Amino acid sequence: MEVEINKLCVEVRKALVLWDDVFSKANTKYESTDADWVKEYCDEAAKSVKLAMLQMRLMGFSITPKLHGLECHLVHQMRTVPGGIAMLIEHRSYGQRIPMKYKRNFMRAESKY
Repeated sequence: MEVEINKLCVEVRKALVLWDDVFSKANTKYESTDADWVKEYCDEAAKSVKLAMLQMRLMGFSITPKLHGLECHLVHQMRTVPGGIAMLIEHRSYGQRIPMKYKRNFMRAESKY
């Protein structure tokens, strides 16, 4: 039993390292507009996604809609959004902070009464 658990831990560790590489590449803002550089960078990202998805399948994990989206659409978006999709991710996180700020202020105002 302990051997099986250790083997599973090794496989999960591989998956986490591979996904870390994918997210690192996706969250990198690139200043270069050189088409060859962007193509090479995105080709590397595509290889990373394929390896991470292969590891998920080898472990027998279900491929969720979010994983499907990453597999089929991430690299295309990295190629087409100027500066990479990190620019979009940065804007999204800013947009998510705004409602939290208003909720916090609302809760403070409500507690005064």
